[in-house]
Amino acid sequence: MVNISYFQYHHPDNPVNLPLVDIEPTRVYDEIDSSTVTYGKCPAWSHKMLREFTVYAPKDFNLEINTQEQTYKSTLPESEFNSLLTLPPSWDVRQTFQLHFPVMLCWTKEKNVWIELKESGDNDTFRFIGGWWNLSDWPRPNGIAIEHRNPNKPIKIKRGDALYRMAFYQEHNLNAKFNLVKDEPSSKLLKQAQTRVNIKHMFPGKTSQWIHNTSPCPWYRFWK
Repeated sequence: MVNISYFQYHHPDNPVNLPLVDIEPTRVYDEIDSSTVTYGKCPAWSHKMLREFTVYAPKDFNLEINTQEQTYKSTLPESEFNSLLTLPPSWDVRQTFQLHFPVMLCWTKEKNVWIELKESGDNDTFRFIGGWWNLSDWPRPNGIAIEHRNPNKPIKIKRGDALYRMAFYQEHNLNAKFNLVKDEPSSKLLKQAQTRVNIKHMFPGKTSQWIHNTSPCPWYRFWK
């Protein structure tokens, strides 16, 4: 069994766990009563769903996008708007946003483990933009990038809605089984994880050589 530690918080600048706000991730296999569906005993389906976990929205969130007037209207408090939401760089690109709630940090002691973030498929107002990286070498907070689906409708998220799924894989061992363990990261790990996010902005287009293989990042010495 490969244990994946995780820590959930709700503001990128304040990594404090709030148990009353948290909605814990669930294993996709356990979300469905396999005895009530025709694919419940399918080994191909269960082999995949046992490694996937759903992450949920901790609060309600609406975002109206007016491309004609080039304005945004959100249910977030004005004081939190810029810290909990990253806007597109301009109106000339497709309207894709990065949410910073909940912030989910995963890490593991096992080698050669990858994490994939993928769409849950449950919201018709946005499309989740996925990706994957080597979690063993590059633990960092999960990014929640969403693309506006319908220009005539606002993005709507309710507390408890599925935001995305996390899936885990181990190189050379696709039969590995995974377990999520709620944990508290050290201050050193939190600092390293945030530095990895900052490096992406400092060296755009360069981090793929570190997150997609097992070679050590040459900048590691700066945050040890």
